[in-house]
This record gives sequence, structure tokens and C-alpha cells, in this order.
Amino acid sequence: MVDALTQRVPTDSQESRVARLCRVRRPGFLAFVLVFGPGAVALSRPHYTIEPLAEPAPKDEVSKEILALLEPVGLRIVDRKKAPYLDVWLVRRLAVEEPTQQTGVLYGHIPEGSVLGVLRLHARQSDFRGDRLPAGVFTLRNAIQPQDGEHLGVSESRDFVLLAPAKVDTSPDPLRTRDIVKLSVRASGTKHPSMLYLIRLAGEPKGLPRIVEQEDLEYQILDCEVRNLPIAKREPTADGAAQSPETTSGDADSAAKPVRLSIVIEGEASEL
Repeated sequence: MVDALTQRVPTDSQESRVARLCRVRRPGFLAFVLVFGPGAVALSRPHYTIEPLAEPAPKDEVSKEILALLEPVGLRIVDRKKAPYLDVWLVRRLAVEEPTQQTGVLYGHIPEGSVLGVLRLHARQSDFRGDRLPAGVFTLRNAIQPQDGEHLGVSESRDFVLLAPAKVDTSPDPLRTRDIVKLSVRASGTKHPSMLYLIRLAGEPKGLPRIVEQEDLEYQILDCEVRNLPIAKREPTADGAAQSPETTSGDADSAAKPVRLSIVIEGEASEL
């Protein structure tokens, strides 16, 4: 049976700074949070609950190559009236690699441009920027924000997840961020990609998946895990393109530890 608890989760010092950036403006679909670490605490009434979804991602929307990466069943998030809010199908396993040392990158152990899952929105929502997302089916890939003048001060870290319409994002392989952006702007309908922000929270709870309330940021979060492939070492290609990692024996502890994914399903940044 799916555990659908709601907990208030304390933030670490970095999250306190992010809180100043991300005060909620209006309810909306906001961010994708990857979480590793100790802590966690008090219960309150959930805005949303999790239901098991005993069906695969829609075959008429998702390529057969990406379908092969996904769990055969999903998670459905419903509101207090039991109306569907969103569905998500996570990948069966997520490859990791030796962490990158790039400035401001928190999740450099996940190869850039990896498929993390597929998401179905049942109604129009908003992304981290406040841009509207239509109802539909989208791929989820991690990306790193460029270091340039246009993006200075947007966020304290550079990790994001980009959404692209599943019908146009069909490759199971990691993609370069610039290539994901070209696909993602077709979801936002603007010059900006549809994005979900990655932050790091404290806590190592049991009983995932669950719904978590982060009270200081007014977030409702889907907290779940993906199994981990052994650590991989990737060499860049001559043109800098992403290359599928080849797994090594790696670190046994890292290979065994699942990657924890926490998706903020309600909340929106007030400043960009």
C-alpha cells in the first residue's frame, strides 16, 4: 500500500537562503528536488495524497525507447476531492557517475541530460519561472544552468529539471542541455524552457513514496526514490556531446544507495 504521509521538513542553511528567493506567489507546479541526508519531523494534514497507478505511461505519447526505461506502473497525486492532479512514472534505474566539480552544481553525480521520468499533468500548471504549462505528457531530464550574465542571481545553485513534450523528446540517451532547451521551449511556448528547480533537503525518512509539506516554503512535495546503477565514468566526445556512461564496479555503497527524488508539486517562486 502506498504511504501518503505529510511531514514538515526543516531546512539547512542553504535552504534558508533559497527560501528568501522562493517565497510562494501563488499555487502552482514548481520544482524537482533531489534529496540526500539525515533528519525530519512532525505530521500535518496533506493537501494531496498518493495513489498507486496500475498502468504504464501512455504509449501514444511516449516513445517506445523511453517507455523501456520506465517503471511499468506509476504514482497518481490527487487532491482532497480525489481529483487527479498529476501522474508520474519514474525510470527503473538511474545511472550515476563520478561527481562533477563545477561551481554551483549540487547533483553532478547524475549525468547531465539523463531521463528521470515522465510526467502527466491533468490541468494547466506553472513552472519555476511562473510560465504556464499546458495539460499533457512531458519527459523529465536534469540540466545545468549556464554561467552567463543572463542567468546571474536567478538561483543559488545551477541544477534544474527541464520538461519537454514527450512526443518530441524520444531519445533514451542523455542529451546536451542546449538540445533539451530546444525541445522544452515547445512546452512553455516562450523563449525559456519549462523548468523545475533542484534543491537539497535534509532528512532520510522511511516509507517512500509520500507527500511532504515544507512549511517555510509552502511546498507540497512528492518524495520518492529511484534505484541506482553502479557509478559510471563518462568521457566527453570530441564535440562535447553527452555520451552514454559505461558502468564500472564503482563504490559498492554508492551503487546500493537509491537516488531520492522529491518533486515540489505546489508552490512557485516570487523572484527570478
